[in-house]
Amino acid sequence: MADWNYQFDPVHKAEWLQQIEKDLKGKPLSSIEGEWWPGEPLIPYAHAEDAEPVAVRLPDHIFAEPPLIVEWIDTVDADPQAINAHILDTLEFGAQVLVLDLPGVEPSIHNGWFEGVHTEMIGIEFALNTSDVAKLTNSTNPSPANARLRVPHELIDSAKPAPQQLKRVYSIPGEGIWDQVCGEKFSSLRHDLGEWKKRGGAAVEFLSQVLFVFEPGPDFYKSLIQHRVLHLLFQNIYLAETGNTIPTSHHYLETRIQLHEAEDADAFLIRASSSTLAACLGGAQRICIDHKISRMYQRVGRNIHHLLQMESHMTRSTDPLAGSYSIDLYTRRWTEMIWNRAGE
Repeated sequence: MADWNYQFDPVHKAEWLQQIEKDLKGKPLSSIEGEWWPGEPLIPYAHAEDAEPVAVRLPDHIFAEPPLIVEWIDTVDADPQAINAHILDTLEFGAQVLVLDLPGVEPSIHNGWFEGVHTEMIGIEFALNTSDVAKLTNSTNPSPANARLRVPHELIDSAKPAPQQLKRVYSIPGEGIWDQVCGEKFSSLRHDLGEWKKRGGAAVEFLSQVLFVFEPGPDFYKSLIQHRVLHLLFQNIYLAETGNTIPTSHHYLETRIQLHEAEDADAFLIRASSSTLAACLGGAQRICIDHKISRMYQRVGRNIHHLLQMESHMTRSTDPLAGSYSIDLYTRRWTEMIWNRAGE
């Protein structure tokens, strides 16, 4: 074993392509090509000669801690005691952040929800469909002091002052013509930031409120790259606006994996496992497996987190994907495409 050489003789790209053509038994290379989305080619035979001299490497601190376990809790037509029982059950099995969905234009918080909950030890967020925080009322005592308010960015007037506890949510789907979809989101972010700065607001204050909620599609490999791209884009904006790197305490990338309509519950768990693994490898800082079928399925969803965090130890490393030729190729390409679109 002491003499085992882990290095292999380099193979030039031309030789490698010849071997691939041979393995295809007469079929052309184009037979294994495809598209990531309409107009974006998928070339599955990237080679070291295609790579840049220095690989893209995300900051080590992103992988120093496992992603936070986020639990989404619906409050519509639910009895306060039932919501309290759901919260206590969720916390018993390891959830670290609670997101309570408060739909409607006049949301209300019931403090019975938090009976027996040590709110100072967990993250609590209220998902709103209004930016008028004054309409957020309590039926009893004030809500937990550490609660944050999640509001879709399009509902927020960035030209006006915003409460300190605000989270500006930019939802980004993993499907569709992704460079266009993602470019529009980052263009909106830059516009919102510009409006904020016009009224004298500091860029660092605005950017500290940003939360990207990424909803991955079924493609594992594509999701890996998309997470990396979102990191690089936000890091570039943060550095350009503040001159500093993003604080390690700022968790700005959340992956939300939702059960699709008519999707089989067991099939969803398989997809959720794959998507969660891709999110961890891609550097997601918060992950929500949103399974509404039953308490049993919700618990299994949380166990997916625990398996990755406590048994695989995959988050105790530096960037695990740095140096992969094909991942690096598309990470650079998509980042540049989206950056250019956002700047138009």
